[in-house]
Amino acid sequence: PNRGYLNRIGILLKKGAQSAYDDDNLFVLEQAAYRNDVNVLRLLLQSGMKAAIADEKGNTLAHTAMQGLILGFEEWDIDMTDFLTNYSLPTFKLLLEKGVEAECRNHDGNTPLDLFQHEIDDVANPDNDNAQDDIIRYQQAYVQLQSLFKKYGAQPSS
Repeated sequence: PNRGYLNRIGILLKKGAQSAYDDDNLFVLEQAAYRNDVNVLRLLLQSGMKAAIADEKGNTLAHTAMQGLILGFEEWDIDMTDFLTNYSLPTFKLLLEKGVEAECRNHDGNTPLDLFQHEIDDVANPDNDNAQDDIIRYQQAYVQLQSLFKKYGAQPSS
C-alpha cells in the first residue's frame, strides 16, 4: 500500500473531512473497497464511517470489493494469490467484522459470493478461450472466499 496516500487520508480525517464524493462520484469507502485496500478501509472505519452501506443498486462494500477482486483477476498483471491473501481476504474479513452481512443481496438478488461464482461460470464457459489454469485459479480463490464468508453466516449454494 502507498503509505503517503494512507497518511494523507489520516490527516484529512483528523482535520474533519467527511465521506464526501470523489471525482468519480463514488464514496471514499467504495473506492477503498473496490481497491481491496484494507489499510485505508480500516482507517476510514476507525474514523466513524459505517461499513454497512449500500449504493443505489443495493451493492454493499462487500459487493464492491468483490467487483474489484474480479477485475483484478481479469485485468491486473499481479500475483493473484498474493492479492487474494494479502488484500482481498483481509478486506472481506474487516467488512464482515464491521457489520456487512455475508448473505446481503443486491437488487439483482446476488450476494458477493454469487458475483464471484458467476465469474467462474463465465470463465469456465466452453465458448471462452480460458486456459484450464485460469479456471483452477478462480475455483481455488472461490474456496478461500467461501470459507471466510461461511464463518460469518453465508450459506453458498455451491
